[in-house]
Amino acid sequence: MARRKSVNDIMNQANSIMSRSRGNSSRIDKVRNTSFRYYDNIRKSQGKWNYNDDSSYNKKYPRSTYMGLNNG
Repeated sequence: MARRKSVNDIMNQANSIMSRSRGNSSRIDKVRNTSFRYYDNIRKSQGKWNYNDDSSYNKKYPRSTYMGLNNG
């Protein structure tokens, strides 16, 4: 089964990769764009997104959701 990730998991992983990229701007841009695309895909799949609710950011989503494979 594919690993489920929350928005926080995705952003933490992106920050970790970017901090280890030591100024490689093309890699940093790629990681940043990917992480925000995943975040947007999760938001789209939820309809109404509560920006002030921590549980929205901690809820785990399947890979198909954050990769945008089932957003029609």
